[in-house]
Amino acid sequence: MFNDKLKKQLIWAGLWVAVFYIVCFALLEIHEFTNWRLLPFVESLIGVFMGAGAIAIITGIILIFQSSLQSQQEKSQEVFEEKLKLYKKVIHQLAEAFRVQKGEKISSITEEEKLDLFFTQMNVALLSKPKTFRSFSKLVNDLAEEYGSLKEDASELLLDFILDARNDLDVQEKMTDQDKAYFNDAIEITKDQADKVTKLNYSVEGEKVIAECKVSLNDILHHLKRYQSQKIRIEVNGEEVGRGGVKPILRAIVKEYNLGIITKDDPDGKRTQTQKIGREVIEHFMKKDNN
Repeated sequence: MFNDKLKKQLIWAGLWVAVFYIVCFALLEIHEFTNWRLLPFVESLIGVFMGAGAIAIITGIILIFQSSLQSQQEKSQEVFEEKLKLYKKVIHQLAEAFRVQKGEKISSITEEEKLDLFFTQMNVALLSKPKTFRSFSKLVNDLAEEYGSLKEDASELLLDFILDARNDLDVQEKMTDQDKAYFNDAIEITKDQADKVTKLNYSVEGEKVIAECKVSLNDILHHLKRYQSQKIRIEVNGEEVGRGGVKPILRAIVKEYNLGIITKDDPDGKRTQTQKIGREVIEHFMKKDNN
């Protein structure tokens, strides 16, 4: 509400005024003035002025606090409006990114869209609470693969950010148990919808395989494929490995064959993108087969 310097000034001013009035009232109460015909009038006049001064000081303090509260409310309202505009802009940006644009076969993030999202991230850092900033940063960082195609859990990351943004805006009054039940049901329905969107983006139907190889891991033959969109798929015994299962297998292959693909900064391959690992693994075994 007040900065530290202003707080100190108010405290010292309050102490000096309090001391001054205590001393003056005490003097009027205990000091025996000399006999003077106008003494009662002067004493009453001084008392009136002292009382008026006290009222003026109290009124001034009230006005200062009221002005500060009003300023804080106006600031909060302005920040709220800016946040609301920002979060709506984020939804619009991501809606465009999730749509399959003209000339695209799948949803993907262009370099221009990545740049726009970066500056939006700076605005989120400026206005949002730390938790919301963290969830948006995670969304931007894990939204797309190296070549721009959306990752498998992109929709879920977006939903997580929207929920944090909702809490940041504090748009909901205290919920009853029934409200909480409705809200949780709505989240589950939205997650199902997000999963459907992800499945559409995960599909490689109609895409051409541009590179492939077969690798034995734990005496099981794995068929690795790379598609036009740079997506990596693995088949075991003719069945495609489900979502979330590709990267662990790639990491296991890298470790088993000591390929040295994963960097020293990321020895477990947890942060290295699936497409990058898959591309290099496939290229390694294709070269090996050709030799």
